[in-house]
Amino acid sequence: MSQLKNEITHQLELERKEWKSLVYGGDLNLPYQGYERIGLKGCRSTEKRFEEYNISKYLDSTKTVLDIGSNMGLVSIYLTDYVKKVIGIEINPYLVNIGNAVKNELQLSNVEFTKTRFEDYNTDERFDIILSLANDHTIDKNTEFTLFEYLKKIISLLKKDGLLFFESQATDVQNKFIKAVKFGPKVKVIEDRFIILERKKVKSDYPTNIPHREFLVCKKK
Repeated sequence: MSQLKNEITHQLELERKEWKSLVYGGDLNLPYQGYERIGLKGCRSTEKRFEEYNISKYLDSTKTVLDIGSNMGLVSIYLTDYVKKVIGIEINPYLVNIGNAVKNELQLSNVEFTKTRFEDYNTDERFDIILSLANDHTIDKNTEFTLFEYLKKIISLLKKDGLLFFESQATDVQNKFIKAVKFGPKVKVIEDRFIILERKKVKSDYPTNIPHREFLVCKKK
């Protein structure tokens, strides 16, 4: 495990030196994702996120999952204990390298990571579940899709009655420091295309001035 931690540290150092876009969590000198299973502290604990999401009833060993903007891949890796297969797509090569390093350390065979933007991702595969966790747009300007285009592609990649787990952006939640994009209009666009099975507030540790986010469980119409 010490070799894994060294590799993670190395990739994060390369990211800080070479990545030209925003480094999420860099303001706290921490990776964005944390994972207690490997002793990694991050801005957002993967285990705590799933406690808040409370989605285990939707997961089983027959399900295939696509994780859009998988970051270090730790959410995807967490899910491997519960589903058949996970594919994580992420534009940042250093984060993809970390995901693969953790995958190899844990000897996982049911997760894979691809370096690509969602806009450029092509596959014939259709998924039971798609994760959009604070990823429908990014403040680093690496995404181009409108919300309409984003949801259209998600729908095309979901199986019949497939599920979308949708977490809001930090900027969807209004506070005195952030001029928020109202989440309500986003929900209206989503519910025109999906049946919303659950809508709830979930605790969020990052950014530190955003105490919660909105979380939706949606079923393809």
